[in-house]
Amino acid sequence: MGGSSSSQSKPEEEPVTRSSSFEFLPPNMSELRVVLLGNSWSEKSSVGNFILGETKFNTQEEPDDCLRVSGRLKGKEIVLINTPDLLLPSILQQSLRRPLENCVRLCDPGPHVFLLVLQPEDFTEEHKLRLCRVLELFSHRSFDHSLVLISTPREESSGFMEKYMNHPPLKEMIRKCHYRFLWRKNLELPELLTRLGQVVKENNGKPLSLRDMSPMMFSIRCGFQESAYLREIASCSSNGHQQSVQPDVPPVTRSSSFEFLPPNMSELRVVLLGNNWSQRSSVGNFILGETKFNTKGEPDDCLRVRGRLKEKEIVLINTPDLLHPRISQHRLRRPVERCVRLSDPGPHVFLLVLQPEAFDEKGRLRLCTILKYLSDRSFDHSLVLISTPRDKSPGFMEKYMNHPPLKEMIRKCHYRFLWRKNLELPELLTRLGQVAKENNGEHLSLREPDMSHMMFSSSFGFCAI
Repeated sequence: MGGSSSSQSKPEEEPVTRSSSFEFLPPNMSELRVVLLGNSWSEKSSVGNFILGETKFNTQEEPDDCLRVSGRLKGKEIVLINTPDLLLPSILQQSLRRPLENCVRLCDPGPHVFLLVLQPEDFTEEHKLRLCRVLELFSHRSFDHSLVLISTPREESSGFMEKYMNHPPLKEMIRKCHYRFLWRKNLELPELLTRLGQVVKENNGKPLSLRDMSPMMFSIRCGFQESAYLREIASCSSNGHQQSVQPDVPPVTRSSSFEFLPPNMSELRVVLLGNNWSQRSSVGNFILGETKFNTKGEPDDCLRVRGRLKEKEIVLINTPDLLHPRISQHRLRRPVERCVRLSDPGPHVFLLVLQPEAFDEKGRLRLCTILKYLSDRSFDHSLVLISTPRDKSPGFMEKYMNHPPLKEMIRKCHYRFLWRKNLELPELLTRLGQVAKENNGEHLSLREPDMSHMMFSSSFGFCAI
């Protein structure tokens, strides 16, 4: 793995600051209301205490009803509503009425986020069905406001991240929540707060309205769905395989607010940056569904291709390898100028395709310099896509999530990242659209090319702008 050694002097770097648009919450919000759901009271309570920075929930004794606590973070009020275990198979849906009614009352006028704290080794197909039912009882739009937090399994065997990312119930739950998820292992509070705030921004800062959930409506919904739920559970236990069942209620569908792009956007412009031309070109072809980029022969300049996805226009600008330390400031001028011109009036997303084992500290510093040169707000519009390493030994996800240059790059991009391994096109399109929505569908205005403001040292390939 590359990277500068600790014995070398570290280059001066002007710290990248988050723009005001990426504060914890939008400026017009003074309170964030979060409902904790999941299959472990202890884990939910531990996460709640972690958010508040003090022990407000007893992690050992589970109550029979919901609990509400509040605190202040970064000048904002945060309200947590912790729920008892609503996923137990012994609880009939009619028995959910009291805790769900209390949850609605405690989070009035409505929650901003459902934080789904899931213990992966205990999260079965039955739990998934029941959790979906609970969310549907609140609102058909609950999934638009949900974020999955995967607890660390009790047995941390090598490769547990790869294992549970392919665990069918967990994978399907993440898909229903529009691919929003994070791991509890090594989680830091700024990441969790940022991700909660991103869910809020995707929903324009509006809470989920639960005002129509009267006691009578709960009774009607619970009774209406009980028979379908029991039949689905029975089908899951038949020979260990789920059979085809016609439910009494329509399947969960994404609301119109979670289309690929906001309604006012007809075109998405994406700039591909990174440390491997072949990988960037492969990702570009993957997005477009056809071979537009040659993955073998790297050009000396940027290339622009256009395609159509879900009735929206998508423009990809692929860049040559701008992170190579032997590229001089003079040789950078032409591709950077051309990138600005080809993405006019400006890109919506920088997709940073990074080959992890080849992404060292020099490459990170150089990439940060290029992004910051293009705009002070480039990181607000950036998404990291981690390529599958050539050595796919068990535990590579845990390994590279703690690789300092990669970890710091993800932090600068407001913790937006995804893995190329097993990546499906709907996930990538959804994540690109989420970046656009967080920025209100606005494109980035790039600087007029002036390479005199960008300097690279011979030893590190980087100097602050």
